[in-house]
Amino acid sequence: MACSLPHIIDEVKAIVHKQIKEDNVRQQAIINLAVQFENASDTKDDTRKAYDECDDIPQEKRYMIDTLLKEESWKVYEIHNALIRNATKMQDEINTKNTRSNQY
Repeated sequence: MACSLPHIIDEVKAIVHKQIKEDNVRQQAIINLAVQFENASDTKDDTRKAYDECDDIPQEKRYMIDTLLKEESWKVYEIHNALIRNATKMQDEINTKNTRSNQY
């Protein structure tokens, strides 16, 4: 049975380069999302600092608010780092694909 997949090197290269471009778009989307999470973490830190300066809120409540905001900020920070790791991993894979496709 004849293979229906392209078997001309230039066609295969074109397919690989198209996939690499699509991977780059996905990677950029991940990086943009990571930046949004980083901004959210910064906003939570700013909010936490603002609450810390409020002298009219009882110390116990300020501590509870501070703890809650720190926990939320940490969760966002962990998501941010995971996104950056994934984007880095994807970049390594893209580089490998580029290297392999340039060998032919």
